[in-house]
Amino acid sequence: LSGSAEYLSGLKKGEQLAPVLTLVFYYGEKPWDASRSLRELVKLPPQMERYRSYFPDYPLLLVEPEQINPQNFQTEWQPILTMLKLRRQPEEFLRYAQSLGEDQRISPEGLLTAAVLTEDDRLLELLTQEKEERGMNVLSDYMIEKGKMEGLETGRKEGLETGRKEGL
Repeated sequence: LSGSAEYLSGLKKGEQLAPVLTLVFYYGEKPWDASRSLRELVKLPPQMERYRSYFPDYPLLLVEPEQINPQNFQTEWQPILTMLKLRRQPEEFLRYAQSLGEDQRISPEGLLTAAVLTEDDRLLELLTQEKEERGMNVLSDYMIEKGKMEGLETGRKEGLETGRKEGL
């Protein structure tokens, strides 16, 4: 850093800040009824109230799964939001979570996100099962490929021997 301005700001000339987007996932039992911006939370003395508009505002980007239709999403947010909506209906929640591999796909990261948001350890168990199944699939694919390669090698050797015997 050169110069006092760079030193004080911690930024080099021309350097820019990375954008930060803050989302609040609220999944309480009752609808959100608190402030939706920082400006609303600031308590000013009456004599300063006229300056309120000069204070920077920071709006709260609120996501309430109860107010969102998961079908509007074509990404992993669809199953995540569906699980958030079903979290208070244990049987339906579990049935839906177990059907994920059949009806729709969700990545391990998406499943982990859902486990954290719903605070449900059963999803972590599904994640572990999925990894084990994936590991078994990789192992079986490897064994099949290895068998094919061994078969090709055996076929080559037999072909060479037959060729030598027949004088080819």
